[in-house]
Amino acid sequence: MNYANSTPQSFIKLEKISKTYPGIVPVTALKEINLTITIGERLALLGKSGSGKSTLLNLLALIDKPSRGQLLIDNRNSTGFSEKDATRYRRRDIGFIFQFFNLLPTLTLRENITLPMELLGHKDDALMSSLCREAGIENQLDRYPEEVSGGEQQRAAVIRALVKKPRLILADEPTGNLDLETGLHIVGLMNEICKTFGTALVMVTHSREAADTCGRRLKIVDGCLFPDD
Repeated sequence: MNYANSTPQSFIKLEKISKTYPGIVPVTALKEINLTITIGERLALLGKSGSGKSTLLNLLALIDKPSRGQLLIDNRNSTGFSEKDATRYRRRDIGFIFQFFNLLPTLTLRENITLPMELLGHKDDALMSSLCREAGIENQLDRYPEEVSGGEQQRAAVIRALVKKPRLILADEPTGNLDLETGLHIVGLMNEICKTFGTALVMVTHSREAADTCGRRLKIVDGCLFPDD
């Protein structure tokens, strides 16, 4: 289903979210963040290391909890989620893409890609084959991660995240270990597939070129969120 011409619908809303890590000197990573993510939106988050970008991704994934404020998913306050609810949300609704690929070395690319579908109890071989052809790795599926290039590993990681058709992709520096040309190809692949399935994308990146492919760009400075001018 393509949502390109539909009226944007709110999926996730952050209302005055703050996150403080306790310690002898408490560290406030996020300060009263307000953010709405709509279905099918592609959002880039820019900022220096330590600015709070990864903390925000962890909150969106319900891996971490806010210290103050409300995080709403489909208008439901995340504080009401049990650990079982949070696990189901991550497994069903979120696809993760990481800088270091995070492929399991003892599994082939094919096995890495199909693992999320198996955890959900269904497989879509036709979709997987289509995505692999589009990504140009259809002839590498029976190889292990160490036997293919970094770009091919990241393509497999992107397909692994997308093949279960999640509602949200969280991408943490997905081009950080790739050359510019390969990185932009990966980002283009993510954007096209997200548009096709109406999947929202939140991408943390240092790359201005990658950020410019997204429909909205925000920057985090000292835990505060600003439009990227």
